[in-house]
Amino acid sequence: PGRENEPVGNFTYAEIQQLTVTPRGPQAGTTYPGFTPSMDNPYRVPTFQEVLDFLVDYNTANGTQIGIYPEAKSPTSEAGSRQIVQHLNAAGFNSANDKVFIQSFDLNALRAIAKIQEEAGSSQRLAALGGVSLLASGEYSIGGMTLAEIATFADGVGVSLSGQALTQGFVDAAHALGLIVHGYTLRPLTQEASDAQIAALFQLGYDGFFTDYTDRVRASVDALLPPSPVPLPAGGLLLLGGLGALAFARRKAA
Repeated sequence: PGRENEPVGNFTYAEIQQLTVTPRGPQAGTTYPGFTPSMDNPYRVPTFQEVLDFLVDYNTANGTQIGIYPEAKSPTSEAGSRQIVQHLNAAGFNSANDKVFIQSFDLNALRAIAKIQEEAGSSQRLAALGGVSLLASGEYSIGGMTLAEIATFADGVGVSLSGQALTQGFVDAAHALGLIVHGYTLRPLTQEASDAQIAALFQLGYDGFFTDYTDRVRASVDALLPPSPVPLPAGGLLLLGGLGALAFARRKAA
């Protein structure tokens, strides 16, 4: 009490472990169709290592290939960025071929992470987050950097689904530079709403979507994709830290 406005960095790990999460939103709840939390305290704040341990154990036990999409939060620190890369490497998520992206709104920190990866001998894909602007020069920018600048160190962009992000010109410009395009955050309250949103983004050529309602968006994606001999987790479904899940429509060419 009385510390509600303090930065999280001011709290010890023991203090953070006393916190819990209260689901919010128009359809918030503690149980969902087909899911009831089994842990004694399912809404305790986990460490990044605990999330990775759970994910690796789950994939091993179920033969799945669920990935992870951690975010280096702003403001970032070099020590924190190094720990993200180190933990991912130790868990086996260390390659551009793995289902992992490191994302951040701090694009200078993301550029620094690329150098940390080089030092560590890893190559997790990087995604620059932010809103899209159209400059007077005709170039698109995110977070004060043009797409061309971002493409020198990142593999994709995660953009707020508004304004210039919903134009064919932006998506085409990003793809021309080899950048995967993901959009955030879809919160469809019905399957019909999800189908309409996904159809519109498919039409623009979006490669992936952040959503709070994975089941609905997964169903929408499956309905639009042609039948494939490859099961769709290989296409893949990624677990996102804090944001929901990402359904890939296609993958960036190697």
